[in-house]
Amino acid sequence: MKKYPVIIMPYGTLRQLRALCKRSLPCIKKALDGYVTKIEHLQIRKQALLLGGVEQSEQVTEKEAHNDYTN
Repeated sequence: MKKYPVIIMPYGTLRQLRALCKRSLPCIKKALDGYVTKIEHLQIRKQALLLGGVEQSEQVTEKEAHNDYTN
């Protein structure tokens, strides 16, 4: 299982993605979070990008962000 970057969707397009892919909400959320175990997850991610989703390059944890401000 390969970990992919998180995809952030515009507000309101999650329902549209669910209708297009005909998958359950937990399956779609898992795919958008980057946990790809099936070909369906890759198809969901591709469709999400077409609907205006953006891949997040790297997540900054709250602790790392706090350290940047204090140092």
